Amino acid sequence: MIYDIINVFKNLPSNHLNHTLITLTIVVFLLIIRYKVIKYNFHFLDILLGFLPIIIELIFQIQSILYREWELIKTLPLEISYLTSFVIPIYLYKPSIRLQSWLYYIGIWSAAAAFLNTIMTGVEPWYLILRYYGHHGILLYFGISIYIKGYRPTLKDYYKTSYIMLFTIILIGLINTMFGSNYMFTRYRPSGMNLSVLMPSWPYYFFIIIAIGLIFCALLYLIGRDRLHKPVK
Repeated sequence: MIYDIINVFKNLPSNHLNHTLITLTIVVFLLIIRYKVIKYNFHFLDILLGFLPIIIELIFQIQSILYREWELIKTLPLEISYLTSFVIPIYLYKPSIRLQSWLYYIGIWSAAAAFLNTIMTGVEPWYLILRYYGHHGILLYFGISIYIKGYRPTLKDYYKTSYIMLFTIILIGLINTMFGSNYMFTRYRPSGMNLSVLMPSWPYYFFIIIAIGLIFCALLYLIGRDRLHKPVK
């Protein structure tokens, strides 16, 4: 089993590895600029990055229409990561513990899943690459940024976030049933070389993916809780 997992990682598209390294480098650079160079007091960068997913999504949708690739069943931003990135402007306008916990848990989990495990094949057009790595890079930036600013996850936050995540998945699953789409992979496995190829067929792989997400978020809770900190403005 371990050999099979290693083999999956070894066979990830080389372009994915390159784009992931570039994205992570940019995220680390932006975090250093935001919290070391400009000393926590510069919010313009957060605002710019917070609205960037909307711009990226508009570019993707327009390009999909121009190249006649737009389809209701696969082009809408109904993956949990894309939906989460649209929460960022709301959080910047009116911060709350619920939004912070959602961006911390789901933002970091979505980014980690996208970078460690991909649905990309290595031959996607530039606007799909921009969408995939742009959204997930920004989610990772804000997930870490929220922690740096002083948010600390609680068990209550974990449970609430898990309930909302499961409700969202059920809702998207109903949409998939109505239109024949596969957002959040509720109907069949994601394409490409990823860990789902090692999982049993539907519906078992889907429950395994959910379980992995819940376990990962539980680890985020254990890592981030109960630390003395000084909140950052």
